[in-house]
Amino acid sequence: MNWRLLVSDVSARIIGVFGFYVTVLTARTWFTIPYGPNVGNILGMGFSVLSLILTAAYLLPRFHDLVIERSFRASGRVPLVLASVLWLLLSVWVLQTSIDDGKPLLPTDWQEFVLKHVTPCMFFLFGLTIFPIGWAYSGAKQRLGDPGEQSALVQAKSTDFETTAYRKRDIWDHLIDAPVVVVLLGSALAYRFGDTISSGPFKAWVDSNYLLSFLVIGAMPWAIMLIRTWVRPPLRQQAKLGVGMKIIAYAIGLPFISFVQFFVTTSHGIPWVWNAVTQNPEATIFYQVVDIEERGRFRGCIEFKTPDKWNHRFTNCGLDSYWAGRLETGDLIEATGELSGFGHTFSRIEAVSN
Repeated sequence: MNWRLLVSDVSARIIGVFGFYVTVLTARTWFTIPYGPNVGNILGMGFSVLSLILTAAYLLPRFHDLVIERSFRASGRVPLVLASVLWLLLSVWVLQTSIDDGKPLLPTDWQEFVLKHVTPCMFFLFGLTIFPIGWAYSGAKQRLGDPGEQSALVQAKSTDFETTAYRKRDIWDHLIDAPVVVVLLGSALAYRFGDTISSGPFKAWVDSNYLLSFLVIGAMPWAIMLIRTWVRPPLRQQAKLGVGMKIIAYAIGLPFISFVQFFVTTSHGIPWVWNAVTQNPEATIFYQVVDIEERGRFRGCIEFKTPDKWNHRFTNCGLDSYWAGRLETGDLIEATGELSGFGHTFSRIEAVSN
């Protein structure tokens, strides 16, 4: 297996996803400022176009392969390096400006995390794969041969496909599924056994940005299918499904998994992880009991709502069974625990009325 090429391909997709977010953020900012022939609009439009092109250069596999092939020599690599470095530096400025102006696409805490932690990772991946280390070129050179000889290049591509397209599966075919499995399983455990629920502001943000939230979280199972199509071939033989299995997989299975993953991740997974890894002040909030599950595998789970927000309903399955037997529908409780922009942890609760 060509490890450098695999790492380079995955890194390029990650940089591309980051670039897509920056492009959307830049375009939204550009479209919301007054139009006119001024320098700000021209620069905003120029950076939006630059960001869109470079996002495609890293995110789209075939386009990325073409860019790597055309930039083997210094005459092609220098412009790519300069444009990419300029793009990443301007991305930092766009992220910071959106925070300062109070107009981030994500919650402010989340975007600050992207700015402080994700952005340095993008510079690291760029340095590892493009410049100065350049794994994308050393890995591709082993596969493609001398880029200066087109006939050898075509022959190398053909030979590479013929010798590796029908190999047996390896560990990477299973590790590709790991992100979805970890997120889905972790969020499901947080839903069933955790004592942290989504905060009002975070739920309101998810509700008002439903499409963006679903594309980021609920589309992960679909992204796995795209990764297997873009990153792994021709390194693995594609499984051939019958018509019936395709209907079950694509029309029923993937949509169902996407919906479940979106629900448990936004309602419990993200709040639980954020409160677990960060320190937040404690707060006391009043909640009202809506329903108590008395049978089945979810016995003891209690559905609450915020009294002044009828649409903020959630289920907490991590409370002691003592409360399931004591509380009744309509009871008011006060829950005390860590409160962040993403979630509220029920460390202590007291019944106010019953």
